[in-house]
Amino acid sequence: MNPGTRMPGPREDLARLRGELAETRQALRASDARLAEAGDEFQRVVRLQRAILDTLPAHIALLGPDSRVLSANHAWHAFGQANGLVSPTGCVGDSYLAVCDAAGAEDPEVARIAAGLRAVLDGTQSRFEAEYPCHASTEERWFRLTANRLHADVAEAGAVVMHVDVTERYLAARAATDAARKFESIFLDSPVGICMVEIASERILEANPSLCTIAGLDHDAMVGRSTGDLDLWDPPALRNQLVASLLTGTPVENVEARWRRPDGTSRNVLVSMQLLRPDATGPQVIVTFVSDITERRQLEEQFRQAQKMEAIGILAGGIAHDFNNLLSVIVGYTQLLEEEVPLDDSAAASLTQIQRAADQATGLTRQLLAFSRRQVMQLHILDPGEVVWHMEPMLQRFIGEDIKITVEVRGTPGQVRADRGQLEQVLMNLAANARDAMPTGGVLAITVEDADVDEATAARHPGLQPGSYVRIRVSDVGTGMDAATCARVFEPFFTTKAVGHGTGLGLATVYGIVKQSSGHIRVESQPGLGTRFTIDLPRHHEIPDPLSPAADTSVPAGHETILLVEDEDLLRQLLTTVLQRLGYEVIAAPSGQAALDIVNRTPRPLHLVLTDVVMPGINGRELAEQLLVARPGLRVLFMSGYTEDAVLRHGVSAATVNFIQKPMTPNALAEKVRAVLDQH
Repeated sequence: MNPGTRMPGPREDLARLRGELAETRQALRASDARLAEAGDEFQRVVRLQRAILDTLPAHIALLGPDSRVLSANHAWHAFGQANGLVSPTGCVGDSYLAVCDAAGAEDPEVARIAAGLRAVLDGTQSRFEAEYPCHASTEERWFRLTANRLHADVAEAGAVVMHVDVTERYLAARAATDAARKFESIFLDSPVGICMVEIASERILEANPSLCTIAGLDHDAMVGRSTGDLDLWDPPALRNQLVASLLTGTPVENVEARWRRPDGTSRNVLVSMQLLRPDATGPQVIVTFVSDITERRQLEEQFRQAQKMEAIGILAGGIAHDFNNLLSVIVGYTQLLEEEVPLDDSAAASLTQIQRAADQATGLTRQLLAFSRRQVMQLHILDPGEVVWHMEPMLQRFIGEDIKITVEVRGTPGQVRADRGQLEQVLMNLAANARDAMPTGGVLAITVEDADVDEATAARHPGLQPGSYVRIRVSDVGTGMDAATCARVFEPFFTTKAVGHGTGLGLATVYGIVKQSSGHIRVESQPGLGTRFTIDLPRHHEIPDPLSPAADTSVPAGHETILLVEDEDLLRQLLTTVLQRLGYEVIAAPSGQAALDIVNRTPRPLHLVLTDVVMPGINGRELAEQLLVARPGLRVLFMSGYTEDAVLRHGVSAATVNFIQKPMTPNALAEKVRAVLDQH
């Protein structure tokens, strides 16, 4: 120590210490101020963070390791009250897992959430996400839950759980999915064929089942292949023409075309095309819509065929009345001459030829009426098997010994409601067709059996309805027919025979009779492989009508008074002569009004009125009605040479009243008149 230096004294030390203490206190005060400011800032930040959390729409909570809620925002509390996943009375302090486990006992979705959250809390996984519906809400709501594990260095490490309302997104996604499913359903289930084709490569991108059905290909055989490789279009250039038209802005709508299937069959189709451009750089795609109109075209062709047959039928009906009257006169006087005038062999032979010609003309008229489906039918419940067995000897004599006939009745077929004579005519005409197809001999097979037609079978044969039928098949081993001939085989006047051989009415007659009997007929044939006709007649579960007893060879006569009403002079004269020779007293009238006048002037008794149905002025039905009022108990016998539709239009049905069809022989008339007069 320097001897000149003075040591500080106690006072100086005290002053220094006091100064340092003041500085310390000032520093402490400054530190306290800074701490207060930091505390205020911390509280402000906490309040700000809390305010941010409380204003967030997400439901957020901090969970401890034991799943107890340490802290939660306002949205969480509101969410808990609405959702039921947490306590509706308050969240903080509650065990979130306990609440989830309780709710999960009844709700598997909540149980799944509880398991995921437990895995986060025990450290098995760091994050868990799930979407679930809110069942407690009155409206459909969906939420997304996210649970993140806190880092281990955080005090009371647990997890942060957040629920976000994703209802709008979920509903939008579901709507998009539903729309996609609807589009897929429309695409897959549409009865219209739909395919998408890339223009540049002509590659089929997609095709629906209907298009595959129309094309006759399965899905894998179409998709990915070129349209040119499939060779569907007939002609092939048509598709290229349609595409070129579409690319130039010309719409392609309902263009009729033909598609060839791999099996060799063809389909009539209507084609529409639409051009798609996904984006500026994407490939150009054509959507093609194809409708199968094959059945429609077949029905249209059948309708045209029916119109042609209807026209011929109208013509036949117009001719029938006058022609049958003339035939009645020819047949009647021929029979009278044979019975009453002594003739030498030459004259007798001439009369025989006249009678044969008249019979042929009568048969031709009946064929015209039959194929037009307008012939008056005498319907009975028949056993087709019995009819076939009964016809077999006659058919054998008809077609000749070089053709063998085999008849097979399978099981016990049901009955049908038909005209026995017309059914026999069907068999006769089909046998004649088979005979002509087997000029050097062969086999004609006839089978009868029951058949149940389902919807699939009916769909393959237009005009055939599902139901129970008795099926008659007539098959030969003859020359057969090609498809073009089969398509026209039932047309009237269509024949493959040489000129002068055949009228072309045989199979048309068969067609008309079958249709008039509510049945269906179809033909199957190939050149060189024979022909098979299949007839389906509706089955009737009734007892067959008994066969008529053998007719008495004697001609019945009488003495009663008959009022004859016929507008055709020649026929009226003939019928008068025939009835008078049978012993009847005849009062003849040329019209319905004349007949009424006669009855009003003549008080004498009348036993029978024999009247034409179709006459000018008062027709036969109207005449009968008025006569029955004036003369109760009067018997009525209607006659007509008109077809069934004309007779029915005049109120007379052969099935419900006494009726005789023109032309008629004197013997047939005698039997019918006697039968009506003897009715009880």
